[in-house]
Amino acid sequence: MNLSYAPKSALHVMVVGKAGIGKRSFLSQLQDVWGESQMSFENEYKWTIKDCEVIFHIADVTQDSVSDRGLQKKIGACDAFILMHLVEDKESFKVLPLIKDIILKEKHMETDLPIFVVGHRVDCKELVTESKIASVVVWDWLMNYRELFENNLEHVMKLSGDMMTKCLGNLYAPIIEEPTPKKKQSILKRFRRIFRIR
Repeated sequence: MNLSYAPKSALHVMVVGKAGIGKRSFLSQLQDVWGESQMSFENEYKWTIKDCEVIFHIADVTQDSVSDRGLQKKIGACDAFILMHLVEDKESFKVLPLIKDIILKEKHMETDLPIFVVGHRVDCKELVTESKIASVVVWDWLMNYRELFENNLEHVMKLSGDMMTKCLGNLYAPIIEEPTPKKKQSILKRFRRIFRIR
């Protein structure tokens, strides 16, 4: 199944990784970009974008819990995945290969499955890619690798926009309009206008 060709009424995204690595912080920053979510519980956030309900599910996992059948059923019900680790905690990456394998098994090895592997940075002041991890993800896993600074809305915006476009194709691609003289909009206002988020 290629999600890019099928307009959806709901898109379920799982944000998964060890506890305490910044998954809720990421979604809190996404609220700054997309506006307050319609549903904001501890483990779920929901927005409506162009008549599509976009629901983010948070899953805290350990190397032991990835084999939990309940988690596997939730994975099977999701359409896209953000696998997150904390760059300052190298141990937090070790669970991601296990999660990746479970996802591919539950989704029947779909070749165009939207999976983004994200290195969350809290204390680092410069964007220096963790080259070993990035090369494993990009060349061995053939998946997208991104890094996010805490409180950097531009990175959050780019990741969320790319994920929406990959999941839902040109329906969510930026709309190119003829330039007209007008007051310059902030980057957040332009993003909300492009994706028509309400």
